[in-house]
Amino acid sequence: MTTNLQAGQIPATTSILMQALKFNSKDLAHNQEGELSPRQKGRLQPPRMEGIGLWVLLGHVALIIGILGAIAIFTGHWILLVIALFVGGMAGMPLVMVRDQKFMKPDLAQDVDQGKVISVCGETIRYARTDTEQAYYVVVDEMTFKVTSQVYSGFHQEGSYCVYYLPRSRMILSAERIG
Repeated sequence: MTTNLQAGQIPATTSILMQALKFNSKDLAHNQEGELSPRQKGRLQPPRMEGIGLWVLLGHVALIIGILGAIAIFTGHWILLVIALFVGGMAGMPLVMVRDQKFMKPDLAQDVDQGKVISVCGETIRYARTDTEQAYYVVVDEMTFKVTSQVYSGFHQEGSYCVYYLPRSRMILSAERIG
């Protein structure tokens, strides 16, 4: 296979993978060194509740508890006070969920905290399963990755690739065709 690439030009197959996996040449260079790029760390970090969003949420919780609590006191229906505390607590759940999102994907969170990227290089096989669900897989040197249809289409059935991924979660960060 011959390619007519000039210095600094990216092969078309790698370009397709760049779009599907959302990485750029700087990300790839960091991944080749065995580390996450600053851009990838930012993209993979769970969202944080900060600044005005936090104060708006806390203000709503206080307002809900205050209104329902006042109604409970003035009407003598003390059950409304219990409901106020419950509703106020539930209103604060988004704060807890955003703050502690790491518990939803603990392997990914640990991978991002460590910042270590590993690679596997070799011949590539890809296949799709449609028996129970639409699932796409790419196998590189006997390592199997479940991928999206866009990533699947970026890999050609024949050829060698290097895949850079997070060790615990096995999330593919970047890939490049090497042969």
